[in-house]
Amino acid sequence: RDVRGGARGVAQLGPNHPTTLATEGNLAIVLMHQNHLPEARAMNEEVLEAQVAQLGPNNPLTILTKGDLGVLLEQRREGRAERRTRGCVGPISAGGGHAGGGA
Repeated sequence: RDVRGGARGVAQLGPNHPTTLATEGNLAIVLMHQNHLPEARAMNEEVLEAQVAQLGPNNPLTILTKGDLGVLLEQRREGRAERRTRGCVGPISAGGGHAGGGA
């Protein structure tokens, strides 16, 4: 998804302007919430690379993008773990513990 190509604001500000990069980062977050995780990760990594080059690694916007990428990676990891364990958990008793287990 190339958001840099036709947007009027990008033409005025440039593809590496902090506002353009922040907008692309926001789009990556939207993609993440829509469960388009590979696309979100790719976009977030591109934004982070550009922000580090333009703003530096300790800029607040760069740090926010690093955090967003961390959340995205954690969400992907949890999704993989959930798929692997689906069907492995035994039935839950009315008392809240596993059947036959105590708790």
